[in-house]
Amino acid sequence: MFSAKEGDKPLNEHYALLRSLWEELLIYQPITHEVETQLKQREDFHCALFLFSLNPDYAVFKDKILANESFPSVVNAYSRLQQASIAYTVLVSKDASAAFVSNGHGGFVRGD
Repeated sequence: MFSAKEGDKPLNEHYALLRSLWEELLIYQPITHEVETQLKQREDFHCALFLFSLNPDYAVFKDKILANESFPSVVNAYSRLQQASIAYTVLVSKDASAAFVSNGHGGFVRGD
């Protein structure tokens, strides 16, 4: 499981792969006594595995999640990364488009 890496896969495919591995883990490690504690431990493990397996592109977002006193649910971590990724993509594209301005003749010049 810890060898699973995001690689070139989109975030949603990577997340789906890990979810299927977690389902398989339930077969080999069924929940027994102290169910609430074991469920929390398993959820923390899933979140750690998910964060550990991400590409370095997510390092800043991952560090923010890990800075909390406790792990969020893996669904929450995925959602936060997805939202941050979308916001970052929009910000980068705005910065790139702001670098060019119209020259008034149907062309563009660098805006710096």
